[in-house]
Amino acid sequence: MPRYLIFLCLILANAVRAQAPTLPYTGLRVPTVEARYRVTAIFEATCYSSWQIGTEQLSIAGNVATLSLPIVNNPGGNICLDPPVRFEVRWPLQRFAAGDYTLVLQPLAPDPVQPGVDYSAISVPFVVIPDAPLYSNLSILTNPAIAGQPITARIVARDFYAGCFDGPLTDIQRDGNVITLTIRESETGGCVVGVPPPGPHAFDVNIGGYPVGNYTLRVRTVLDISGGPAMPDLSADFSVLGAPVAVPSTTFWGLALMLVAVLGLVRKRMAG
Repeated sequence: MPRYLIFLCLILANAVRAQAPTLPYTGLRVPTVEARYRVTAIFEATCYSSWQIGTEQLSIAGNVATLSLPIVNNPGGNICLDPPVRFEVRWPLQRFAAGDYTLVLQPLAPDPVQPGVDYSAISVPFVVIPDAPLYSNLSILTNPAIAGQPITARIVARDFYAGCFDGPLTDIQRDGNVITLTIRESETGGCVVGVPPPGPHAFDVNIGGYPVGNYTLRVRTVLDISGGPAMPDLSADFSVLGAPVAVPSTTFWGLALMLVAVLGLVRKRMAG
């Protein structure tokens, strides 16, 4: 192929690429989070697709959330490069119940409309998962225990504040061989810290001593402040044994005297 045809093809390709409409926003994604956290939209924008903070609009219809961003021309008198440089935007939305959703990112064209820009919406599915339980990983540290011995239960809290109580947990009820420890949401809040340490956080509870037998400990969570849905009980089995039989101990010298006596008897019999 002649060289001038190659250069002509390159010029035509650049012209076609320059005429291709560009999208104000690209790379839309939404990380999966638990329902207790706010959902965050992550996308790429440019100087040409900036909007005034506070003018964004979020509307929700069923499981479709639409984020509308009114684009402004030359925001704040900034000078935009051409081609524009893309930068990442992290925009917090709100909390959603657990489920499957779709986020629609709708750019609103400025006045006048920028030439060569496609203001069509882009969308992406996202998932919100149920919250992790407040308490988990129940274990009995003194298992088996001796009759009457105080028994310690260890529980893992989801975060630091879930393991901070205004006082010791005392709501412990026994029904036969089932022990129920009730933890109320109103009992938390006993910690005042600037930056809480990351969870999970283990804490211990003394559930008392019991007679010989096999038992089941249940830990029940009552959300008496937020009124959230009931959480499943935690459960762990433990045993209580009888006190060990005391065995008289013998000193070293006592054993030595017994050995001498035995040897003396043996010598007498042999002499006889």
